[in-house]
Amino acid sequence: MDVRGAWKGGFETRLEDGRSHAVTVDLPVDEGGQNAGTSALELGVLSLAGCITTIFGLVAKKRKLVFTGLTISLKTCPMGVIFERAHIPVEVTIEISPTPRREAHPVSGHSHIGPD
Repeated sequence: MDVRGAWKGGFETRLEDGRSHAVTVDLPVDEGGQNAGTSALELGVLSLAGCITTIFGLVAKKRKLVFTGLTISLKTCPMGVIFERAHIPVEVTIEISPTPRREAHPVSGHSHIGPD
């Protein structure tokens, strides 16, 4: 990957992934930003959700599991909270074919930030 970031002022940065995709990160107004985009912390959590659904899709394809829906919910600490460790509960709902049904699978995990 060839990721580039260009600071636009204040807390706003335009990020590019080298594949013609871009996203702007910024802080909310009440945090001193202009709210021009999602915060970098929010983008990290959004990326985690994307990783989980992508990995599920890859595993389902490999195992020939046909599914008709997949949703994910992650809960994190509020903005502006400084933390040394994060615990992010994850809930995934999957609709499976040929007999569609909803199954909720709560999964908990945590991410360590800083020394143990």
